[in-house]
Amino acid sequence: MSQTSRYRTLTVGVAVGAVGWFLLSTMDANGSQTGLWITVGVVAAGIAFASLPQLLAPLVAPVRDLTPRERSRLDLPPGEPVKVLAVDGVANAFAAGVLPGVRAVFVTTGLLHHLTTAEVRAIVAHERGHHRRRHVTLRLGSVVLFVAPWLVTTATGVPGGFQAGLLALAPAVLLICWLGRWTEYDADAYAARQIGADALVSALERVHVDTRPSRGHRRLTALLSMHPSVDRRLAKLSSGGSGASGSTRDDNGRSVLASFVARLAGGVTAFARRPGVIRFTNARSPLETVLDTVIHAVQVIEAAVVRWRGTVVYEASTPHQSLRVLDRGNVRRLFLDGDTHSAMDLDDPQRHVFDYTRYFHLPFLFHGDIETVLFIGGGGFTGPKRFLADYNVAVDVVELDPDVVDTAWTFFDVEASNGLTVHVGDGRQFLRETDRTYDLIILDAFQAGSAPSRLTTIEFLQLTRDSLSLDGVLLANLVSAPNGPLSGFYRAECETMTRVFPRVYSFPTAGGFLPQNIEVVATMDDELIAPADLRRRNERGDAGIDLSGELDTYRHVSPTDGGRVLRDDLLVHRS
Repeated sequence: MSQTSRYRTLTVGVAVGAVGWFLLSTMDANGSQTGLWITVGVVAAGIAFASLPQLLAPLVAPVRDLTPRERSRLDLPPGEPVKVLAVDGVANAFAAGVLPGVRAVFVTTGLLHHLTTAEVRAIVAHERGHHRRRHVTLRLGSVVLFVAPWLVTTATGVPGGFQAGLLALAPAVLLICWLGRWTEYDADAYAARQIGADALVSALERVHVDTRPSRGHRRLTALLSMHPSVDRRLAKLSSGGSGASGSTRDDNGRSVLASFVARLAGGVTAFARRPGVIRFTNARSPLETVLDTVIHAVQVIEAAVVRWRGTVVYEASTPHQSLRVLDRGNVRRLFLDGDTHSAMDLDDPQRHVFDYTRYFHLPFLFHGDIETVLFIGGGGFTGPKRFLADYNVAVDVVELDPDVVDTAWTFFDVEASNGLTVHVGDGRQFLRETDRTYDLIILDAFQAGSAPSRLTTIEFLQLTRDSLSLDGVLLANLVSAPNGPLSGFYRAECETMTRVFPRVYSFPTAGGFLPQNIEVVATMDDELIAPADLRRRNERGDAGIDLSGELDTYRHVSPTDGGRVLRDDLLVHRS
């Protein structure tokens, strides 16, 4: 960074600090609403300011767009926001922005000039991973979750609020720093899956002089660093680890805060208890239920921002849900009850817009002769369309909402085909009544952001088993965490599957402890298929597309003694 840029950055920091100190000093310790409103304004302004990298980056150096030649060199998807900072002496890059439409990756001219094409692509993939895995939002949210309550309790005169914040400061800083390091490992893992670990290792070595912390990292310094040492990152990449440690979806007291929280709690309660939704009485822990609801609310807000910035092509209210088709850039999305259910690249309709849909091809590595396929859940027909294009198969689709089927025909390039048969109705009822058998059944139905409970029980899975051929395969698309306190549903569903099928395998699409798409494969064949066998079949081209990255998350699931099994008698219907 040049001396002028350093002065600019220092000036901005001093100005922000001075304004913050003035605002804090004006807060009325006796509970005046003025101090609280200022606090809320500061937090909101901080979030908004952090969301606009285009305003911040020019304070560091001049900013320009990639030239067509540079964009072609990096092989970026159309519309991918990558900006160039005119800093020749530093090879660096960073991700900035938290709101859809204003997120961007910034690279320095020094990075473009001094690294090879493969190395630059690896660095850009790492920074793109921060956006794709919502790391920037996670980092900002962790700071806000600590700072906002502290400011609010101080501003409203809560006894001991300021002192409590001071006591929590040290552990909060340590936790925030740990989270920052974790996101770096996780972004490394993402880049390694997308580009390859060797290119990223080489790139990190090349930028060592400018960005690598000292090899003599002291323990305290390491604890207070948002970035792990490059030595540790290289060690994880070289060892073939996934990268992320342990490893993707925004106030009034009796004051402003209390009223807002009360309204939010009321909305969450109403959402959780809305009629017509069948749930388990004990499938998820209270913590999992609360956090799932919060995460879902954030996803709905983000989807609302996407809708706000896009063009509505079609919308309707069906007997089952609200429906909206929206175009933004070259991507068309299907929203059902505010959730994104499908997406299609208008320029390349066969492209997998959502990475998790690539995992739908995994069963072709488990069963070499799939001829008949059943999808339960249609949405925008992403899977059925791709299967008909890639394989010589007959595809049946069961979709509950006839308006969703009509929307798929009209807006998502679903074409009539002798190989495609669409059934309107409930997937469970269809399996109960059909006399057909299938080589592959894919469960991809969602309601209120998760798989419908009636399509997850042991009784339902027995219906799927009865409708599979002797060596058939079941793939279930779940949304849960694969590890940690939020993984209760995933563990229960896997346990349930092991009671029905001889072999069960799971493939988390991201890893870690946050909710994500997890693809669970269950086979009628009792033979254990090892990762090496799947890789050989992948190299042979059995799946038609390269799934080497998807196979990295392979897990074989074994039944456990006393594990929770999901049953129909645990279902309750809220009315």
